[in-house]
Amino acid sequence: MNRHYPGNDDECSTYISYKDHRISSLQSIMSVEYEITNIVSIWNLGQRIDLPENDYKGRKRFNGWIKKDGKKTCIAFASGKVTTTGFKSLADVAVTIKIMFPDYDSFLEKIVSIAVKSFLPYQIDKRKFFNEPDIIYEPELFPAALWYYNKICLMFFHTNSIVMNGLQRFSDIEIVLAAFMKRALPFKKV
Repeated sequence: MNRHYPGNDDECSTYISYKDHRISSLQSIMSVEYEITNIVSIWNLGQRIDLPENDYKGRKRFNGWIKKDGKKTCIAFASGKVTTTGFKSLADVAVTIKIMFPDYDSFLEKIVSIAVKSFLPYQIDKRKFFNEPDIIYEPELFPAALWYYNKICLMFFHTNSIVMNGLQRFSDIEIVLAAFMKRALPFKKV
């Protein structure tokens, strides 16, 4: 998939070759706000570590050290890998890992998933939109319509709320939002 991200040069347009779609003019997406709600990531400390004992009953079955702080969770393994979830920025993760393991230098190995919430700024004709062939809508099973874009799942609710899951790069957030805005634009109510 060929991508041109805005900011790489002086151009202010994005071209995505996905199912022959061309998305241009990011002015519509620049006014749409979004919030990163969760980042699942894997970090590496670079060497094996000695783990403290867990304080829960099932520790013999699980060989990781679990550290929770509210909704934020870090799971450290003796191999030096640390899995994190519940954080809203990578900077928070880096600070937390540095506090947990001050003697080790950590580096980001992989972003597993990013969850984002947003809001469609205009009303659309939902009956027509939900009947489109690339939109999955089963109200008996789930209240949102699902739209997939390159393994990224976008959930669109009746309240015009948008939730995206499966993102692995921060640069994909605006690209997927722009593609969905373009997809929903023909169904905009006047």
